[in-house]
Amino acid sequence: MLMLFDLLQLSSPDFAPEACKLHLARPNVAGEHPLDVFKRGEFDEWQSWQTKRNFSRPFVVALIVMPGAKWLFAGLYAVEGKPEAVTPEGLLEFRWRYPLRRVEAEKAPHGRIVVSYDYRSRQTYPYAESHQHQLVVSEILKEPPSVAGFPGFREVNISLADLKVIIGQSLADWRAALSSVKGIYLITDPGTGKAYVGKADGVWGFWGRFCAYADTLHGANHGLKMRIEDAGIEAALDWRLAILEVVDLHADNALVYARESFWKTVLMTRDPHGYNHN
Repeated sequence: MLMLFDLLQLSSPDFAPEACKLHLARPNVAGEHPLDVFKRGEFDEWQSWQTKRNFSRPFVVALIVMPGAKWLFAGLYAVEGKPEAVTPEGLLEFRWRYPLRRVEAEKAPHGRIVVSYDYRSRQTYPYAESHQHQLVVSEILKEPPSVAGFPGFREVNISLADLKVIIGQSLADWRAALSSVKGIYLITDPGTGKAYVGKADGVWGFWGRFCAYADTLHGANHGLKMRIEDAGIEAALDWRLAILEVVDLHADNALVYARESFWKTVLMTRDPHGYNHN
């Protein structure tokens, strides 16, 4: 088996697990997923802000949670000094801001190594030597994870985690396409097999409606709210979003409503079979 720490030590002979802490990055209480942050190219800055003095060793190995007990290697970081107590704008309490520098590891390219580890503890910053022999390399990606360009309405099949990136970055091709039409969309929950059919009938079409999901994940839908309360934010980020039908932006909203009702009936998404409660 190929181990992550073997690759790191090949790349940096002076590096030792005993000098390192892991950062097992998972969604925070605000619902922000570190994989989305990584895709936006903001992970280094995001990680440098901590609520406690979590990085007490010279090195940090950052791993980002992925579905199926997988973790993306986000990078090896050197802690270059003591953290500074800073109160970010808009917050009342201070945060610790760490001077972190990503160490380029030729044998372990950041953003491309996927590690298998069925980690169940709530501890986010464990000592590396306690886990180094469980971090098995399962895949080496050709490119770091990113959101692909708009594939066409018939091919849209994205997670809500990716939707947050698309909306957050206001990706031009997605915004142009999604704001040009109204229509019917489908959200599916891999955890239960249930689904939700919704309509986008505002002046900004799908884009306007999807902004609400990027912000709240539930879009103010009662059934989806209840599911998030039960399963948590991390489960909701794995929900899939697809477009069922496109309607002209200037079409009467009565048509959009009728088509939404049609798809609810066809796909049996009304409660108790799905998440639609009307």
